[in-house]
Amino acid sequence: MTLPESATPAAGRAVVGLLPSQLAALRSVAPVIARPAGYGSGKSVGLVAWAIHRAAALGVPGGQPVAGLLVEPVSRQIKRVLIPRLREFCHDHGIAYTYKQVDAEWWLHLGDRDAVIYLGSADRPGTLEGPTLAFAGIDEAGLVRDGRAFQAVNARLRWPARGMTPEQIGWANQIHLCGTPEGTGTTFHDWCEGESAARLGTELIRGGTLENHWLPPDPETWIRQKLGNMTSDELDAYARGFFVASGGRVLRHYDPERNEQPWHHAAHRDAEFFMFCDFGFRTVAWLLAARYRERGEEVIHVFDQCVGRNTTTEDHRAAAAAIWEGRGIDLGRVTVLPDETSPADIALLRQWGWNALSARKINPKWQERAHTLNHHLAAGRLRVDAQAAPYAAACLRDLGWGKDGRPHKATDDGTGKAPLDHGFDAWGYGVHRLAPVKPYRPGEADH
Repeated sequence: MTLPESATPAAGRAVVGLLPSQLAALRSVAPVIARPAGYGSGKSVGLVAWAIHRAAALGVPGGQPVAGLLVEPVSRQIKRVLIPRLREFCHDHGIAYTYKQVDAEWWLHLGDRDAVIYLGSADRPGTLEGPTLAFAGIDEAGLVRDGRAFQAVNARLRWPARGMTPEQIGWANQIHLCGTPEGTGTTFHDWCEGESAARLGTELIRGGTLENHWLPPDPETWIRQKLGNMTSDELDAYARGFFVASGGRVLRHYDPERNEQPWHHAAHRDAEFFMFCDFGFRTVAWLLAARYRERGEEVIHVFDQCVGRNTTTEDHRAAAAAIWEGRGIDLGRVTVLPDETSPADIALLRQWGWNALSARKINPKWQERAHTLNHHLAAGRLRVDAQAAPYAAACLRDLGWGKDGRPHKATDDGTGKAPLDHGFDAWGYGVHRLAPVKPYRPGEADH
């Protein structure tokens, strides 16, 4: 690969030690580089290497500092994923930098000139607005919920070609999308290999776990151990970078014979008691649960439910309290595990004397929660009394996939039935907080 003289040595250092799919993205001259890649295949590091190469390679003598943008799906991933990758890469390759935290700017000092990489998040649209860019990248693009973020970033790629060499022109104004394939209904899939790909001029570069020589021997076995019991379709997505149409049940390891068991309070009087809560807009789903040990294993057992439609938190609290009292369980023994973005509801519960754990700023990803639930269902450590808690059982048994490759989000269909996704959320919030299974963390485990 030939690098323009003005780009060395910083741009040349960005080429060192790259995996095949990372190097292919760096060499691409397509306007859209789409890199769906498996778990542990170096998505984030490859994106950072590409961005630093473009920042170094696109400068022209006497020109303005080259400007680029790197985007994460949510703002916390900037701190957890992007900044550590940028810092590590610059340190490893001797590239001087300054991180301006307040402005979310990563400045590269490239000898005779500087370049800047702005850091943005798709959940904060204001961070995607700004001046003209020479390059842009979106990490974990399959997790970006609002497809308008892709258009907003792409619209800023209008860097002037004045003074550039033909090779630099080929590298300018590109957008690089990378991420784990998350179903076929996402904007990421459309820009990779859907109807928009041909119109946009996408180059599809697939990255697989097996190409990463930094991983332990037999990477396929390693990824199965990391992600649990995977189907062949899931292995195609999470190890080989292929988009797979979602179908069937979200909680595929639910087995009525194994996971449906009646609750006998007399046998578990010393259990710990919890309430898993989802505060939905029209549906409020609270699941009554116990945690106890059986044959040396920890078991989480949902034995009752309090599900309401178009109800207030106060009314729902009274209904739930009546169920607990009817079960002969003192409310002082109950810990509430809530939807972690509902501080106002949690404050109300505390005012009423309930032991509600504090909320956090963001809920765990649905993939993490589904992975945790499937893991414990398969091991028989998750149980439900289907007679006393039929809605809770239905959420495990019947929740399917939506067209967007995520658990189906039902709306009020006029039947008065509670949509199953609220119960899935309640199960996930509670079980993932009590017994998280690690990891489903796209990007964070990448080399």
